[in-house]
Parts: sequence; C-alpha cells; structure tokens
Amino acid sequence: MPLCIENLSYSPNNNITLINNISYTFQKGYIYSIIGKSGSGKTTFLKTLNNLIPFKGIIKYNNKNILDFYPPLLRTTILYIPQQPILFGNTFEEDVKILAGFRIFKNKPIKLSYLNDYLKLFNLDKGVLNKNVNDLSGGEKQRLGIIKSLLIDPEVFLFDEPTAALDMHTEDLFIKLLATIANNKIIINVSHSISVINKGHVKLFFNTGKIVKEKNDIINEEFLKNFLTNG
Repeated sequence: MPLCIENLSYSPNNNITLINNISYTFQKGYIYSIIGKSGSGKTTFLKTLNNLIPFKGIIKYNNKNILDFYPPLLRTTILYIPQQPILFGNTFEEDVKILAGFRIFKNKPIKLSYLNDYLKLFNLDKGVLNKNVNDLSGGEKQRLGIIKSLLIDPEVFLFDEPTAALDMHTEDLFIKLLATIANNKIIINVSHSISVINKGHVKLFFNTGKIVKEKNDIINEEFLKNFLTNG
C-alpha cells in the first residue's frame, strides 16, 4: 500500500512556492524522517498528503487518487497529528466519546479497549481523562494527541514534531512505540530531535520546498546542525 506523490507543488499565492515539484513513494513498513529548517515546507508537505490544503500534482494511496476518497475516510486513513492536538470536548474522555460516535467509525470502531494501556504506556494517570483541556500541560496534550492517533489506528501516520513538548524519557517511549507499529504502517515524522530522526529508516532533507537529500544511515548532531544552518 504505497503512498505515491507525483509533481507535488503548493503555492499559497503567485509569489510564494512552499512545495516545489516533489515526486516520491513512501512504502509500507518504513519510518520516514522529514528534516529541514523552519520555512522549508515540512508541515505544509504533511498537510498536502491528506488534502488538508490544496495542491497541484497527484497523490495516490493504494493506487487511488486521494481526491477520490470520501474526505473523512481519507483523513482517518492518512492521519495528520499536529504538535498541539485539536480536542472536540471539554475533556479528553468527552473528546474520545465524540470521536467514537462519528459515522466514519461505524465499520471500523476506534480502539477504545486499548485506552488504559496507552495511558500506562505514556505514564498518564486515568485522572487526565476528566481534566479540563485548558488545564492540560503541553506534555499532557501532546501525549494525548499521540494516544488519540493510536485509537484511530490509521494506515499512514503523519506526525508533526511529535515529541516537542515531551521529556527525554517520554520521547524514548514514543521512539520505542514507533518500532512496534511500523511493520504494517507508513510513518512520516517531522522532527528536530536527533533520536526521533534516527529512528527513521529513511531521512528526507527538505530545503526551499524540495527534497534535496536522502540518507538511510544514522546521522549525528554535527551533520544535522550543518544541514539546518547551510541547507
């Protein structure tokens, strides 16, 4: 079930091009790390992959043009997980109940039975479920956003800076989690964390809206710093 993009471009206006004619194929069973300085098009690229923003070119998943998908089905099959999750209710428990009631989950219910296991995995007490979303810390929100994505169980995960608000221990838990779910998924991470980056089987380096370099081996801090400074 590859995710194929052909001649992908995005320009919010005639003077700015954020994604510049990218062609690439993402394969099932692989973790991809997207690397680049701020403004290089990384988040924009993720958002095009499930048609959250308009684009030029062709994106196909499982040989089907994503524009031909029923939009809710597309966005639960190819799921974008922002750094700060969007919650529908006043609490995470309320949010999950609202989510579970969506018509799109009638034939493929979200994995509510795993919720307690995921809370334990990320060292969260059950009390966080009834905590007002405005009282959640940045780290709690980020962990709950990851848990929400696991409950939805998409075929393609699009993680945008998934560990930015996490401590090193929780980041390590997230990295280990990636290994357990990668076998039958496509996982694409945008991250500045060297540990998360190196979990990727493939590293894709972005500059001025293009993939300018691809590496399959481990990179070090010096290499990353040099690329982010010089491109």
